[in-house]
Amino acid sequence: MLIAHLPAGYLLTKAFSLKFSAGEGRKLWLTGLIASVLPDIDLVFYYLEGGIRIHRQYFTHWPLFWLALLAASIILSARFRKRESITYLIVFFSGIMLHLVLDTVAGPVYWLAPFDWTPTRWVRVPRTESWWLMNLVRHRIFKAELVICGAALAVYLMSAWRVRRLEGAGKPRG
Repeated sequence: MLIAHLPAGYLLTKAFSLKFSAGEGRKLWLTGLIASVLPDIDLVFYYLEGGIRIHRQYFTHWPLFWLALLAASIILSARFRKRESITYLIVFFSGIMLHLVLDTVAGPVYWLAPFDWTPTRWVRVPRTESWWLMNLVRHRIFKAELVICGAALAVYLMSAWRVRRLEGAGKPRG
């Protein structure tokens, strides 16, 4: 995925926030949006090392790393009786897993790393262009990314329209 991680994270976080009051829902946004792009922090390491390996081979793209971190976080939350943090943990790790699933579409993602380095991808993007980016942009996968972005924009606009309509309903006409 190139451009759909944040919009997909928006849609996921929006679904979670519907279960909460407006004030509580807003608190989830930062958590969900950061999580939806966080695994790509490994691009820093990738460029610092001169791109000597696929950036999805770094630990921030290992699903088992995140699942172990989730287990440890739940144990700590239970130990210190921080039940309210469970909601944020669910949103955070859902955003991370959404990112990894989206990356698996054209991958590769190493789902069992560091124990097994078998790459997983659902669709192979053929190399027909000299610039790698054009291979992705011209592939049907990019159209799916545009659909995700369009859906996120539509949900955002509908939400904004609904909020404005509700705010306007309380004002006297005159």
